[in-house]
Amino acid sequence: MPIPAPGTAELLKGVPLASSPIQAELTTPTGAAILTTVVQQWVEQPVMQVEQIGHGAGKRDLPEQPNLLRLFVGQAASVPSWQSPTRSGSWTTNLDDLPAEVIGYCYDLLLAAGALDVYSTPIFMKKNRPGTLLSVLADEAALPALEAILFRETMTFGIRRYPVSRHKQNRRACTVSTPWGPVQGKLGWLEGRPPVFTPEYEDCARVARQHGVALREVYTQARQAYKEEAHKNCLSQRRKGAKNAAKCFFALSFAPLRLCERLSCSARLFEMPSANDIRQQFSTFSSRSTATPRCRRAASCRSTTRRCCSPTPA
Repeated sequence: MPIPAPGTAELLKGVPLASSPIQAELTTPTGAAILTTVVQQWVEQPVMQVEQIGHGAGKRDLPEQPNLLRLFVGQAASVPSWQSPTRSGSWTTNLDDLPAEVIGYCYDLLLAAGALDVYSTPIFMKKNRPGTLLSVLADEAALPALEAILFRETMTFGIRRYPVSRHKQNRRACTVSTPWGPVQGKLGWLEGRPPVFTPEYEDCARVARQHGVALREVYTQARQAYKEEAHKNCLSQRRKGAKNAAKCFFALSFAPLRLCERLSCSARLFEMPSANDIRQQFSTFSSRSTATPRCRRAASCRSTTRRCCSPTPA
């Protein structure tokens, strides 16, 4: 009977499978039916808070490994995007009989086929021959197309594959205005840290060729333009925050002193008065509010009774 059994293989259609050196049935039709019914996403163990752990042992003794199954039950923990690794692959091959022009040509083909990065390293191979280590980084889904390009263009006899885990910063496209027109770039940042602006080479080179200026000058102007724009945005947000804090400050006159101290901590972020100033303003307002008001109904009325100064209905 082949492994997996025909019934198990039929149930596992569309499920990613991994080979095993153990010559025994590790997944039964019942287990396959449970997995395909319950599992929503086939991934490695996610970041989670384990609440319960279950163990199950089979009757068969396997010489290669214990015949045990372990199950974790818990809540998935949310992590920042830059801390959640992504699965990728690295492919390398050694080349010692290929012209440099062909290696450069492979760069363009590999990047166009979905490679995330392509780079080469000078090495010494057997018989003291200088060679080139060509490395390709890409998602596992792009494996067939990239391997076909490497075998066709480099005439290599073999390709090494390694699993790679990557951590990425948050990123988004950003366009800035320069004296020669708009220039595109990228913003990359980690949580709680200021972003870093990197101009796009192709866009900077296009502007430099069109206007006959140095490429480094375009880079400098693009970075300076981003700094000025970021500074304007920062000042705008601080002014908006200061207005909101000022509204809170005037509302403090009607609030207890405990609330005054609590809000004065946030007011300091916008250079608002300290807690002592707020207490003084509060005491001044309290003394004014306890004074007997004058009548507002007529200028000739000098009564100081509250009955006379009751508000006029709208």
